[in-house]
Amino acid sequence: WVYMKKCLMAALALLASLQATAATLPINDQTQVVLGSGVEPITGERKEQCIEYDEKDIKFMDGDDIRRGSGPVDPDEMPGVGQGVSTKVVTSNTEAFNFLNIEVSAQASYLAYSGGGSYSQTEKSFHRTDRMSVGLSAAQDYGRREITRFKLKPKYARMAAKADKTEFYKNCGREFVVGYRLGQGLKILLTSSNDLSESYSRIHAAAKGSAQVGAFGGSASASFEKMAQEMMKFGSLEVVYKGFGTGPIKTLSVFLNSEADVKKFGDTVAKFANDLDSSTAVKTHYITRPYEETIAEYDSIAIEARRKRIQSLYGSYVQIQDDYERVLRINQHSIPGQLSRLCNLEGQLSCREYLRLLDDRKRALEKAQENAVAHIRTCVTNEDVNQCKGLSIDELYPDLTSQVLWPKQYKKVLLDAFLKQHVNRRE
Repeated sequence: WVYMKKCLMAALALLASLQATAATLPINDQTQVVLGSGVEPITGERKEQCIEYDEKDIKFMDGDDIRRGSGPVDPDEMPGVGQGVSTKVVTSNTEAFNFLNIEVSAQASYLAYSGGGSYSQTEKSFHRTDRMSVGLSAAQDYGRREITRFKLKPKYARMAAKADKTEFYKNCGREFVVGYRLGQGLKILLTSSNDLSESYSRIHAAAKGSAQVGAFGGSASASFEKMAQEMMKFGSLEVVYKGFGTGPIKTLSVFLNSEADVKKFGDTVAKFANDLDSSTAVKTHYITRPYEETIAEYDSIAIEARRKRIQSLYGSYVQIQDDYERVLRINQHSIPGQLSRLCNLEGQLSCREYLRLLDDRKRALEKAQENAVAHIRTCVTNEDVNQCKGLSIDELYPDLTSQVLWPKQYKKVLLDAFLKQHVNRRE
């Protein structure tokens, strides 16, 4: 019985450690957070520091502890221990935001409480269906530091003791920053800078092929150069680069138009990688946890589920908004003149039908924006996680890639059909 009791206590202790951490809060150039300060996980709003602790109670948590995990945290949002070079195809804005450590809670909450927002008030779209996006990451994680013992300050302990926790949440938030992760490395997001005329399936296949080429590139610079050269078969590239660990976090965006540009940027990547040293590691993520010792009914898992769903909905909203802006910019009057004889090819969508499709798509996008904002509002304001539907962009905006939308793609379909008909006639 004594042995079984020890095993039970050990299991309970492990379960408590696994549930202790609620989320990781990405650090970027604008992040300003004090260790121990409160945070509202749904909106990202910073709150007062309601706990007190001793500096000696900030402990280093080693690699084995990190591998075991510390709660419902998406592994894509934090560097792994000893992580080398890795690549991934980015297929949505949500994936791009997570990859680049972009926190979107505040923007999503703005949409929820304002009922909408202009394009300039949202995060830029990093993903388009007619462009390929591939991410390359080279990161080293040096573990995390956490406050291991704390208590509420007397003033806030009295608030937490009340049956109604509204005042406590207003001042302290629902969670607090319990620690941070140390690491260094770089994140590179490569995106074709021009709208492509290829089909959606071919764009995705090309992106997947480029990622696989980079995965076997060896060093970060070699992987980058191989990926970039493969992707440049489809045109110039836009590169968003985030480096951390050799000084302040640096973010820059450049365009690559030639192999010489790729080689020059590859040299920059190589220099950065060579300069990495554990003595210059920086905080890469803040770690939050609930005030669970004093507020037992708080459900951190449900809160994290809501936060993830809001991020997904917001990523979909940004893409829908970007598509809507693009449809509005299409000069529909010029299309029949540009395509001329191709407009009425037998068996193909005519120019008149295509223009009608664009009008239908514009109305569908308007409706999709309204639906996305409504669902975000529900998730932000309704604490019942079952009412927070994490709809995908395909559900908000059906048939996103099932039919030709963008002019370059439409023109290529017509040209391919024309050439095929011409060849058939000659035969």
